[in-house]
Amino acid sequence: MNKPTAWISSISSFLVSISLFLSCTAENRDSGELIPVTVGITSYIGEAASFVAEEKGFFIENGLDVTLQINNAGTESVRQLISGTIDIAHVAETPAIFSTMDEKYISADKKGDLQIVANMILANRIQKVIGRRDSGIEHPQDIRGKRVALAADTQLEYLLDSFLLEHQIGMEEIDTVHMNVHEQVAAFKKGEIDVAVVWEPHATNLLYYLEELAVELPTRLTYSTMWLTVVLDRYSEENPEVISAYLRSLLKAQEYIREHPQWAVRLLSERTGVPLEVVTEAIRQIDYELSLSERTLSLLKEQKNWMIQNGYTASSDRSVIELINFRFMEEVYPEGITLIR
Repeated sequence: MNKPTAWISSISSFLVSISLFLSCTAENRDSGELIPVTVGITSYIGEAASFVAEEKGFFIENGLDVTLQINNAGTESVRQLISGTIDIAHVAETPAIFSTMDEKYISADKKGDLQIVANMILANRIQKVIGRRDSGIEHPQDIRGKRVALAADTQLEYLLDSFLLEHQIGMEEIDTVHMNVHEQVAAFKKGEIDVAVVWEPHATNLLYYLEELAVELPTRLTYSTMWLTVVLDRYSEENPEVISAYLRSLLKAQEYIREHPQWAVRLLSERTGVPLEVVTEAIRQIDYELSLSERTLSLLKEQKNWMIQNGYTASSDRSVIELINFRFMEEVYPEGITLIR
């Protein structure tokens, strides 16, 4: 090799090295610029968009380093949010209202007031009351005197109360056993409880697992469920770009679910530990779409009235619409807002 050729080769190698160095530096810088966000979620069928956004890198695309903190129920997530140990929580409407009206949610280290920034699903009847036939249960009236498991302070408490009222059964007529949903599933399979009050995909999982031994107890209730993205007011004031980026990530994930439903079902099965055929059946009951609708407001009002009627809190003049912060949906997905203000 002559000297000019060697010199050119050396320069080329040097430039390639510089290019690689700058590329790595840029990647490190970009990685360093990701904003850490901790989100409280559950292994619930309504979390599909969260799992997809993490798996497909949509959070990273929007500048977020998201840690999904998996809890047993939204009530755990909302308590973590209020105490300041997580940044965003996914909860149903019952814990959201509990956290604003029930003093047992409010501690000395409360970091702010809760705000609802979006609803993530549209669903009906994804909570169910399941009985064991070998415990003598075939009809709703048969649960009298039986061991009925309940996850307290969740929307399941509201469901059970409504179910008992529909069938004229007093709460004192059942043996209430407090368990989270995962504990209920295990106990129900072993026959340690007679009735499970659970959400999907665990309800369908029990029906599949126990086959003829399990029976879904009928109800005329058409109870809708929300799965809300909630933050504290201080966090939304200090980190508006984070919340907008988070909702954009969920929105993209929901679009991906609609375009690749089978892939999403497989991922949800992996993340929840529930068989594929069970998730396939349960997911049919849910539409994944960001929204703030009249139904959102109606369900929040129902929960507030239920709490007052059951003595969980005194009557409150505060309107539930005050809990909703429209700013971020207006920016990210305004067509999802159908609530009349």
